[in-house]
Formats: sequence, structure tokens, C-alpha cells
Amino acid sequence: MKKFLYIPIVLLVACLCFISCSDDEDNGTRMNPASPAATAEATYTGTWTKVEEGTTNVEKGAGTIIMKKITDNIVSLEFASQTLSLAEAVNANIQWASYGLNFYNKYPSNNLGVVFSGKIEDGNTTVSYTKDVRSGRNLKKFTFSFEGKK
Repeated sequence: MKKFLYIPIVLLVACLCFISCSDDEDNGTRMNPASPAATAEATYTGTWTKVEEGTTNVEKGAGTIIMKKITDNIVSLEFASQTLSLAEAVNANIQWASYGLNFYNKYPSNNLGVVFSGKIEDGNTTVSYTKDVRSGRNLKKFTFSFEGKK
């Protein structure tokens, strides 16, 4: 009977030798207690680019994105460029990501009328979206993109 108890106990001890605790490294994950919306709240100045789909027509102009906190995870965005006659306002969700902040609106029923996303990394922001724009009787598709700094 001793032999039957001895062998399972030895096997159990042998198995436990290969088990260890996890290390305390964060493996690149960020734990940031600050509100993402409060962190991102600012005016970003940079360049808007407007590209007409199916053509080589590219327009560029100085512009801004004004980001204001609504809640800890929602911001209001104002896209503006006088050169490109751009003046849009829309709300977006915002969250921490491994590189910084990610903001987006995945519902095309928003004020902008399209799904969009952008990111903020080290004070630099980028955003892009594609939108149909009526020009007379024609409907043209444009891709708008922004690169700027706080």
C-alpha cells in the first residue's frame, strides 16, 4: 500500500517542479489611470489632404482638429480647413491603445455620415475617412486625411 501512495506523491512533486509564478513585467501594456478624453483634449494643427477617388486630383490645406472631452471615453471633434472648405463636427469614442490613443466612430449615422478612425501618438494625430460629396448633379467620392500636432 505504501508503494501505491508513494508513486502518485512523487509524480505530483515532480509536476510541481515545472510550475512557476508569472513574472512582474508588463509586456508592453500600459496602465494609465488618466481619462483618455482628458489626455487628448487639445487643438491639433496640421495638414488636411483631400483626394478624389479614381483621379489624380489631390488638394492640401492647413487645418485643425479641435478635440473636446464629453465624458472620459467620448470626445467631440471639429474638423476644419478653410482651403478645403471643410467644417465638420462629430463625436467619437476614445480609448487607450498600446501606442497611445485610438479614437473612432463606427456608426455611419453620425453627423459626418461615415465610419472613421484615428490615432494620437506622442502628441501627433492622424485621421482619415472616405466620404461622398455632391458637386452639382454629380456625386464624387473623396478621401480626407489629416496629420498634425498638438
